Amino acid sequence: MSKRSQDSLWLNDKDNIVVALRHLAKGDVIEAADGSVTVNENIKMGHKIAIIPIPKYGMVIKYGEEIGEASADINVGDHVHVHNVRDITLEVFRKKKKELGL
Repeated sequence: MSKRSQDSLWLNDKDNIVVALRHLAKGDVIEAADGSVTVNENIKMGHKIAIIPIPKYGMVIKYGEEIGEASADINVGDHVHVHNVRDITLEVFRKKKKELGL
């Protein structure tokens, strides 16, 4: 189930991030998922914001799927992007390939 507010889009109940629907400024309080979040830094429209703490090496979840691994601790309200997320595309591809017996 997705949930949209004026500020953000929560794509799946399993997600630990929301997507900004407008440019957000540090200190903005937004409706996100089932509560509110104070934005810790300026975030551009279309970028991700953590709605729960994500520990270093924890998975970033979007669309209900693992899309990356936190390369640092990520706090609620932090910008979630390439500076604090490691790409796991190749690992996911290999795992799916193995599951399919290819």
